[in-house]
Amino acid sequence: MSENSEFARKCRDNDIVFIGPDPESIDMMGDKTAARRIATECGVPVIPGTDDAIATKEDALEWCKENGLPVMMKASMGGGGRGMRVVRNEDEVMEAFERCSSEALTAFGDGSMFIEKLVEKPRHIEV
Repeated sequence: MSENSEFARKCRDNDIVFIGPDPESIDMMGDKTAARRIATECGVPVIPGTDDAIATKEDALEWCKENGLPVMMKASMGGGGRGMRVVRNEDEVMEAFERCSSEALTAFGDGSMFIEKLVEKPRHIEV
């Protein structure tokens, strides 16, 4: 529930102390492309990737051709590893996009995707 803005909003509306970010911040950070934009605007370094959600598998392939591989495709509204795929060659791009988008739509109700350059053996830190 810590990432559920509606829960945080209901707590606030019912004078229940919610220990965590305000609902508006949860909404902003839940959209990964919006979160990337905000981080960039604040001078926080981000992994090179798309500025906005990628609309089609053809757009994804074009971005990968222009920016290189390997990449990580990610659900814009995702989390917990769902709607994510490593793509190492151009032959994998379109199928990976379709699978990720479909998985994201099922899991999060939103199939929008973005792409970041792949970081091998990353350390995951929540801020």
